[in-house]
Amino acid sequence: MSDGSKPEGPPSRNRTQKVLQALLARIEARPAALASFLAETPEALVAFGAHRNILYANAQAEALFGYPSGALERQSTDALIPTRLRQPDAPPMRATDDLMYVELPGLMRDGSERIIEWCFGSVRGGGQPIFVMTVRDRVELDRALEALRISEERFQLLVNGVQDHAIFMLDPDGRVSSWNTGASRIKGWTASEILGKPYELFFTPEDRAAGVPGSVIAEALRAGSREVIGWRVRKDGSRFWAHGSLTALRDAQGNVRGFAKITRDLTERRQAEEIERRLIVERAAREAAQEAEQRLRASEDRLRRLQQMTASLSEAATPEDVSAVMLDGCMDTLGAAGVVLYVLATERDQLELLGRRGYPASSFQNYRYIPLDAHLPITAVARNRVPAFYESRGAYVRDYPELREAVAVGDFEATAIMPLVSRGGLVGMLAIRFAHQRPFEAGERTLLLTLSDVCSQALERARLFSAERAARANAESANRSKDEFLAMLGHELRNPLAPIVTAVQLMKRHGDPRSAHERAVIERQTAHLSKLVDDLLDVSRLARGLVGLSRVTVDLADVLSNAVELASPLLEQRAQHLTVSVAKTGLSMNVDPFRVAQVVANLLANAAKYTPPGGNVWLDAEREGPDMVIRIRDDGEGITPELLPNVFNLFVQGAQTVARSGGGLGLGLALVKSFVSLHGGTVTAASDGPGRGSEFVVRLPASPVAAEPATTAAVATPAVEARGKRILVVDDNDDARDLLAEFLQELGNEVKAAADGPAALELLRTFSPEVAILDLGLPVMDGFELARRLRERQPAGASIRLIAVTGYGQDRDMAQSRAAGFDAHLVKPVDIAVLVAALEPKPAAARAPHEGTRPPAEI
Repeated sequence: MSDGSKPEGPPSRNRTQKVLQALLARIEARPAALASFLAETPEALVAFGAHRNILYANAQAEALFGYPSGALERQSTDALIPTRLRQPDAPPMRATDDLMYVELPGLMRDGSERIIEWCFGSVRGGGQPIFVMTVRDRVELDRALEALRISEERFQLLVNGVQDHAIFMLDPDGRVSSWNTGASRIKGWTASEILGKPYELFFTPEDRAAGVPGSVIAEALRAGSREVIGWRVRKDGSRFWAHGSLTALRDAQGNVRGFAKITRDLTERRQAEEIERRLIVERAAREAAQEAEQRLRASEDRLRRLQQMTASLSEAATPEDVSAVMLDGCMDTLGAAGVVLYVLATERDQLELLGRRGYPASSFQNYRYIPLDAHLPITAVARNRVPAFYESRGAYVRDYPELREAVAVGDFEATAIMPLVSRGGLVGMLAIRFAHQRPFEAGERTLLLTLSDVCSQALERARLFSAERAARANAESANRSKDEFLAMLGHELRNPLAPIVTAVQLMKRHGDPRSAHERAVIERQTAHLSKLVDDLLDVSRLARGLVGLSRVTVDLADVLSNAVELASPLLEQRAQHLTVSVAKTGLSMNVDPFRVAQVVANLLANAAKYTPPGGNVWLDAEREGPDMVIRIRDDGEGITPELLPNVFNLFVQGAQTVARSGGGLGLGLALVKSFVSLHGGTVTAASDGPGRGSEFVVRLPASPVAAEPATTAAVATPAVEARGKRILVVDDNDDARDLLAEFLQELGNEVKAAADGPAALELLRTFSPEVAILDLGLPVMDGFELARRLRERQPAGASIRLIAVTGYGQDRDMAQSRAAGFDAHLVKPVDIAVLVAALEPKPAAARAPHEGTRPPAEI
């Protein structure tokens, strides 16, 4: 590691990914060694088969979920997730080349739940796929914060251990906010007696009258610190001669956080000075006094610098900051010729260089990483946790003769090697070299030990801060990945829906009465799947704050009519009776009609799912004061008291049978609450208990609000079918491409189809299309590049109408297709009527700048 570089923090997502990929490669090469590979890996790992049967779980994973050794083998992975998230009817899993992350609750053996980050990968070992996943507990962040708190407490214990100095803190108003045992001994007050009292209490009456306390604080604010010597008062009223240092503490923005105060009782020194003045005629006494004064000044200067180092270390936010303060402080305060700081590496079996001063760079080429079992003075101290002091180079070489040539580099003699220990564990090593021989007397050793303790606490605190920041960054990254995954999931699900919808349209056109029932089933299930995709994307966009409202003034009766139409298929399928009581006029309000209709449709669908076939559902709407109130009641299963407070949370559902006849993902009511809140309204749920039905009440502000312009142009259903056109269809999905081409041909058009851009361009040799229907996510060259080349190859005076048909339907996708020159942007699965309408350019007066359709979740 280079000088000043940042050490690696706790295992990150990148590291987890590398570990999992390396492990999968080993398993693919030797599937029979699966158990041993997992057992020797420090990450918590679970391996399972395509049918979700656990093949092996290592000790870390078993401990995480609370199982004894071997207890998870041959169990289903459903044992690790809550019942509400299980999918018993899911098909066997298929191996892929990608890794997938997801953050979901995990089920412990004792029935409790924890938030777990799951990372999946797979191999095709011996023809049968093997799946391996890492499991990580998110409570590690809380533990890191707890460790930080303990570190702060230990730092306070260090301060309280200083007996010969009064060390205390003042708040920004000059009142005592902390008090060490040395302060109690020197000044006489206990902590409970003095905390919250003003700083002026320690000054003599004459100093208080002269405003000395305020001037000391003002000088510390101006210069950063202020040293003072004078008489101070103890609790019992007696006076003592004191030397003090007051330092202002500021945060990163420069705001005053308080003051640090260190006071030393110099009464004895003052008395000695009085004696020395009386005996000034005696030269020996005078010289002794001068020498004592010099030593005292050196001690005071060292004390001041130590206090400054302590203050700086308290503000060090990263291990690099701690290193810079310690290295510069040791060189300045101790007069060192060289200082080097090592930290315990992440692997915990070696030391890693963090910083150095006074050493040539070449001397550390072979010592950036040092194994703890190496035969070196620094590793011996690290293993024994006992400092080592070498008074001369000769003493160093005597114990380690093999290092004679190495220690010959640099101008130094004495060496002190200090272990850095925090919470009983080694965090690093500090080595200090001096240019001249020195005996390392007791006072200097005490100072070095104090420096190492302060450095240990600061380094551990900084590493905990770094771990906390890394954990937060990982959590934010995981949340972003989740949103991106939902958006991609919507795209990938829409692609197979497109040929299904087209196939049904073709079956309708062929008019075979024998397949009418089957067509109806496919249409219902396709609509249900589309609704699930739309709900997923709505949740993703709401989480990122990307959903806005297109308010217009409408009659609430019309909006509710649209909602009933959306929910009618489910109500009719379950032979339920819907009673609507809504005034046809007088309910005009300013809302996003689509979102309000979606709210009511979701509530009606929820009532239908939890009401037995043949049951009753009621929809009422009226104005109550300043609110429009919509009520949806049913005589169905009702809601338990335990579930009632959580019905609007994501992924929460009522009790489901093993068959999950209710279906859904538990998103509908969460979307209801979000869309109602966007309108400034409220939604509540009530139930008298199981079997007694439920009632949902939506309240929306009735007062008019200025309408905002709608962002999406409506696409009219064509009155006639487009015929006689030359159409080029390009899509890499064989079913989607072939069925769409077949349908357009049956309408009477000349159609050519291609699977990618180069094949489409080759068709231009013999075919001149008037319309090009392009998928955007094409291989070789994407739809945007193909569109540009198609326009470039048009004959002079000719034009081609470009229509994007894609699974991407967010605002940025439409903006990108508009910029690329597309005339329309249609999102899969596309209603054939809408596609046919897009084949014909609209009259100039009616045409929007860029025609586009999106599913409800993307509006």
